[in-house]
Amino acid sequence: MINLKRNLYYKIGDMAKILGISTHTLRYYHDQGIFIPDKIDDNGYRLYSIEQIGFLDNLLKFKNLGMSIKDLKKISKTKDIGYIDTLLEQNIDNINDKIKHFLELRNELDLTKQKIVIAKEFANEIMIRPLKKKYFYIFSKEVNEEGFINSMLNKSSTLEKSWLRNSNFSLFLNKNQLLKKDINTSFQVGFISDNEYPKKSSSIIEISYENCVYSMFKGSLTAIDNHYLKMLNYIDKNKLIINGSSCEIEVLLLKDENSKEYISEIYIPIEFN
Repeated sequence: MINLKRNLYYKIGDMAKILGISTHTLRYYHDQGIFIPDKIDDNGYRLYSIEQIGFLDNLLKFKNLGMSIKDLKKISKTKDIGYIDTLLEQNIDNINDKIKHFLELRNELDLTKQKIVIAKEFANEIMIRPLKKKYFYIFSKEVNEEGFINSMLNKSSTLEKSWLRNSNFSLFLNKNQLLKKDINTSFQVGFISDNEYPKKSSSIIEISYENCVYSMFKGSLTAIDNHYLKMLNYIDKNKLIINGSSCEIEVLLLKDENSKEYISEIYIPIEFN
């Protein structure tokens, strides 16, 4: 315990120890006009009064709550408690937004981990499972690759960043391509997410299928076309009916010096005959 006396001034080192901060912080706050010593003696030493301890403690709490240097400077110069209340309310909103973001991030991490577990235990197995509700944005086709890439870059920049961060790159083959087993000529690309788009947009389409032929592909990129054929042969063998576009959702791309390994979920929507 540090014994404090009301009628004494405390040097910068003592003040730093009392509040558990560095002398550098106190000097910086002084230079920025945020927290000014009660007086400076003839030798140039910064001296602080005991009354200043509580005020600095509050400033440090505000800083820990996410307030900027600009906000702290305004607080140090105002006696308007209403202004401080407004700043606190704004920071509560900011923290709530951050909590929402981190919860979404945690959910995305959990989902990715689940997919990796499936890839380890059931890689390349073919099964029936639903495609639960997802939201996707598909880019329009372009005549050439360069034009398509430019289009994708331009259009992705218009998407909500919070939604884009929690989406996955996806490939789509239409129903006619699947029926013809034409799987290596062209495809559409886009982004897909479990999260609803934050605002109304005609560009975002909601999809879900009760039944899909599903597989967690794990292997080289050159082998994925053959895996599609295996899935389509499975559909033929079991007399299933394709009733929509396939959806390939990228999970992970692993690579070393010699090879690349691709992990993705493939859904082909079907009906039972």
